[in-house]
Amino acid sequence: MKKYLHLGYPKNFSTSLQRNFFCAHKDIYHLGIGIGSNVGYRDQVFSSLFEVYLKSAKGFKYNEQKERLKKHIDLHYNKALNEGKKCFGASSEHFSFGFTYESLDFQTKIDRAIDLFGRDELNIIIVIRNQLDLIRSLYRESVRVGLPMAFDQFLYSLYKFQDRNYLYDLRYDLVYRALTDRLAKENIHFLIFEDLRDEHKNMVEIDGKVLLIDKVSNALEIDYLDVKFKHLNEALSDQEIILKSELNKDLRHDLGREMLFSAEIHRQSDYFKNELNLHEPEEVVYEDVLTKRKLLEEAKRRKQEVSGKLDYQVDPALAKWMEDFYINGNKEFSKLSNIDLHEKYLNLTF
Repeated sequence: MKKYLHLGYPKNFSTSLQRNFFCAHKDIYHLGIGIGSNVGYRDQVFSSLFEVYLKSAKGFKYNEQKERLKKHIDLHYNKALNEGKKCFGASSEHFSFGFTYESLDFQTKIDRAIDLFGRDELNIIIVIRNQLDLIRSLYRESVRVGLPMAFDQFLYSLYKFQDRNYLYDLRYDLVYRALTDRLAKENIHFLIFEDLRDEHKNMVEIDGKVLLIDKVSNALEIDYLDVKFKHLNEALSDQEIILKSELNKDLRHDLGREMLFSAEIHRQSDYFKNELNLHEPEEVVYEDVLTKRKLLEEAKRRKQEVSGKLDYQVDPALAKWMEDFYINGNKEFSKLSNIDLHEKYLNLTF
């Protein structure tokens, strides 16, 4: 039985794959996320595993629980075998990048995943996208999740704190080397976002099959599943992003909190409840979610107050550094992987 980990990246069809493919395919025993909700797992142990132990837990804490977690994975692996499944695994875009400063580095997350799931038959699926488009998308998502900055401030912060954020996680040559140093090349499947969606934002189909689903099915050696893609994360307009970034300054939540607070803390609620025996009231667990929703509603209500588009202009020297940083990495990625990238990967520009 094949094992798989779908690593993301974020804003690259991850939620659609989780909800419409991995959870829906009869041959897949999916551990999460996407079960029942956009953040749902098969059980509370897997929730803690992916939201804490493979995401942020320091070494002593992880090692304390490692054997218990391995036994739980083995228990479900045997259950999947008994059910006649062909694939066993999980999907989490937080493997591919560190959304917050508390996140573990990429190599540590992969080493722990291999440690827990085993090296044999482990397949990695990862969808990449030209970095500047992805960074613009991540800015919009970060504002949704509490970031109180304009785009130029956000990019400056990415550069200034590159030692602890996801700037290097988007260097696909480094990611490729890290994976091929640990796993067989034939088990690592890089898919290119721009091959999978056309200029009109429609999923590419060939011979009546959605290319993304066809490629993932082939990688896992299972039958194609006819998937009707839905927009599961509503995009905010430019006007709503501008308003929300301002509102975030006054009502701090998630990414706008102080460093010693954890962002998206509701995703860790199973860990707090079942591992630490902390039974906090829902208004505490979901405080940031409720704040985010309140501000999003206000931004939607007031969007007519804002005219014009979101300003993506940045300091020219910083833009040049970042363009060169990723172009050089993309050239090296193509050499290493023998994957031809679209021209925009080699001519990145803000």
